[in-house]
Amino acid sequence: LEVHTHMKQKDLVRDGACYRAVLSALRRSPNGFPGEVALAVLEEMEDQNLCNGNMTYNMILAAVAAAEKESGADSSWRVAVTIFRKICASGLAPNTATYEILGKACAKAPPLQLYDALKWAGVPEAISFSIANKSSGTEPRDLHASM
Repeated sequence: LEVHTHMKQKDLVRDGACYRAVLSALRRSPNGFPGEVALAVLEEMEDQNLCNGNMTYNMILAAVAAAEKESGADSSWRVAVTIFRKICASGLAPNTATYEILGKACAKAPPLQLYDALKWAGVPEAISFSIANKSSGTEPRDLHASM
């Protein structure tokens, strides 16, 4: 990550391989990181037209899922939902891997908030329900009663 930051400061060209290395480093970070870092990387990649498919977005979601798992951060799920919304806005159709990774990134989210956020982001209702029902947040778990 330090190399990437240095390259940015020196205005050196960062290509897709560079960003894949950054995402891989984020995903493997032993101490976790704020999910917003992955969102910033995504925005840089979008600015340089380097987001060319589901694989790129899935790598970013996987980095956010790792941040959630390692750091115990309870806000990374919001970043994951924002990234999912960007996937849809880009015109790409999320695939099965996208939904699976999104579920992992949202594992600690409060279920009722998560359900609403996922529906807002464009996740189909049945998948929103399934992901929210599996989350381990602190809200009451009875999603049926809230619908």
